Amino acid sequence: MGFPLVKKKQPSEMGKAPGQDLPLGRKPTIRDVADACGLAPSTVSNALADKAIVRPETKKFVREVASSLGFRASTMAKALRTGKTFTIGMVVSDITNPFYAEIFRGVEETLSAAGYHLLLANTDFDEAKQSLRVRHLVERQIDGLILSSCSPDTGDVEHLLGADVPVVLLMRRHTVPAGHVLDFCGLDNRHGMDAALRHLFENGHRRIGLINGPETSSNSAERLEEFRRFAVRHFGEVDPSLITEGPYSLASGQRNFMQLMSLDTPPSAIICSQDEIALGAMIKAEKLKLDVPGDISLIGWDDTPVCAFPQINLTTIRASKWDLGANAARLMISRIQYPQAREEEILMRPELVIRGSVAPVTGKLATG
Repeated sequence: MGFPLVKKKQPSEMGKAPGQDLPLGRKPTIRDVADACGLAPSTVSNALADKAIVRPETKKFVREVASSLGFRASTMAKALRTGKTFTIGMVVSDITNPFYAEIFRGVEETLSAAGYHLLLANTDFDEAKQSLRVRHLVERQIDGLILSSCSPDTGDVEHLLGADVPVVLLMRRHTVPAGHVLDFCGLDNRHGMDAALRHLFENGHRRIGLINGPETSSNSAERLEEFRRFAVRHFGEVDPSLITEGPYSLASGQRNFMQLMSLDTPPSAIICSQDEIALGAMIKAEKLKLDVPGDISLIGWDDTPVCAFPQINLTTIRASKWDLGANAARLMISRIQYPQAREEEILMRPELVIRGSVAPVTGKLATG
């Protein structure tokens, strides 16, 4: 029940407008709000903290006055009172990658709806920078961290667990200390690779190349595993000369495309483990005067916005990036609320988006 210690004043009963006596530039305090309301500071504090002992009408009145004064509750004070900062950290390897923009929106909007703020950090695929960012966020007393690690073998997860910070792995798996299993949100890479290979196979392609991502990436490892399994099942063996790997970059696509095209019997189709890699391959195909898809078919991965441009028209693998982020955020909120619950893994099934970069085997690179 409520217990105003002093009779509330309505704003019209005050000699001056709320906040009028505040020195220029000074932020209003709890005591200023209490004076403007005609209530004890403890009552105002309880009202702003939504305590049940304060009447609903008193809470409403206090919030209105606090808002008119421009009062904002101290985040640090709230943290001291609740033991939580309501802040989540997120560490990604390349914030310039369009793939992460929609993921970030999904994370931020889901966390915001639950009352959490998000701090974002970028690592540029640099392990030392990642460790520095993780430690800085821990020092900021975050309530949890969503990690898309640049490497599977850093000491960052162990550091987070040692600091009792909940962790959700996003897109990339990471080694964890014995006895620990972490929540994970990512893609069913095997399903996506199988969809890409089947599409090429149905178009008559039998010599298929792969420009994969870095070997340290769990996504790359899973895609490569399915690529090899498909080759053995349908072609009887794996031709290692058809498999290349490198960073997720335009330059990697250019370099590895030229390597595949220099083979005595080059592939008639190439799957690229990221759209930017596929764009690099397209650039080199044009320089070699190879038509896409007439002479060489290409499939990307991620379905970034540029893929739908008429000049690109790239067939690619797509999963809802917003949903990836939202699911990671939900896992984090659940882990904070139920720290002893069994760990969860969410694998989203990507789909093949058919555009204009794949055609039946014809032209210069037809192998019969």
